[in-house]
Amino acid sequence: MNLSESVREVAAEIPNSVENTRPREALRALVLLAEGSPIKTVAKTLSMSVNTVKALRGRHKQALSEARPELAAMFATVSGMALSGVLKLLEMAMDDHEMLKKWGPYNLTMIAAVATDKADSLDDRPTLRIEHSKRPSLDDVRKMHEEIQARCRGGKN
Repeated sequence: MNLSESVREVAAEIPNSVENTRPREALRALVLLAEGSPIKTVAKTLSMSVNTVKALRGRHKQALSEARPELAAMFATVSGMALSGVLKLLEMAMDDHEMLKKWGPYNLTMIAAVATDKADSLDDRPTLRIEHSKRPSLDDVRKMHEEIQARCRGGKN
């Protein structure tokens, strides 16, 4: 049973459920849960109470467990397509540096990375956390080193 069918089934059984009163939001909440979003995040994103999201999760436990592998496969496909695009772009950029400046591989690499991470997390595989930070250049490090040496020499006099 997919998530939409599960929402319709519960809506028919429980008249004043969120599935009946706000079916689109209920479905969106279930998709977010299937993608691995925390309950509090789902509640805040959709302006629902945490208890409502917990109730949704409880009523659709089987549909959620069936949806996770499907979503993992979908994100794996997107990841593969983006990775193929990155490789093609890099091959073309070897001959056309102007193209690389206009549309760098960063954009497709980010798509591939996010889709790969999502596919891995949905498949219960370990994921990586990559953080970007600006590091000093070699020249900056040399300047800092010279300043430190100058201070040390100045202190010894």
